[in-house]
Amino acid sequence: MERIARALCTHDGNPPNATMNGKPLWCDYLPEAQVVLLAIREPNDDMVDAGIGTGVERPVRLDISPRSAWEAMIDAALDGR
Repeated sequence: MERIARALCTHDGNPPNATMNGKPLWCDYLPEAQVVLLAIREPNDDMVDAGIGTGVERPVRLDISPRSAWEAMIDAALDGR
């Protein structure tokens, strides 16, 4: 949540260490960060296929790490699949 909130805060043009009323400004973005996580919580079929390596570019992979699977799934979502 913090990483997403910080990214959203920076994306809005705020300095990474900006504060307001004595607290980090990125804390104001936590509700939006939660919305982002809820939106990607359930992968679509293309994301699942990318995560397990069943896309057209590669055969089924049984040795894929959770990190690689997650990155492939998010890449599929970013590509609009």
